[in-house]
Amino acid sequence: MYDASYNSVVRDRVHELWNIWDDCWKSLDKKYEIYSCIGNHDPWWKAPSQEDEMYGKPYVAKRLQMPHRYFRAQKGNWHFIILDGNNKGIMLDEEQLQWLEKELELLPANQYVALMSHYPVLSATIQLQGGGHSDFRKLKDLFTSIRIKSAYS
Repeated sequence: MYDASYNSVVRDRVHELWNIWDDCWKSLDKKYEIYSCIGNHDPWWKAPSQEDEMYGKPYVAKRLQMPHRYFRAQKGNWHFIILDGNNKGIMLDEEQLQWLEKELELLPANQYVALMSHYPVLSATIQLQGGGHSDFRKLKDLFTSIRIKSAYS
């Protein structure tokens, strides 16, 4: 059953939280280049409907000023790759994996790579406790074939 008053209160709260983020973002006065990745608590999956503008990852990417839910950015000799592991099983979807493989193949030899994902890609605790990319073996094999210098989660 649809409860319009409840959804209105929740919508207001979600807006309030995003406004706090906006204030924080503005306070940085654009002194820094900031690249965001989507976290598992960022999307509003319980929006009244999937057609609601605030539903899911596209709204989060828009609010975080991301060009897409996963993307790359270049700064000097550094190639930054921001991933979206917020898929069933905490992994890259096939479209994103193919994009990543192509991005890495096209990198010139003088480029370094820094990778960012909300979930840990490589960690001792993944095997013990979970919470990391379930496709970590596939990603590890891919990373060993190129020049990944750092990975952040």
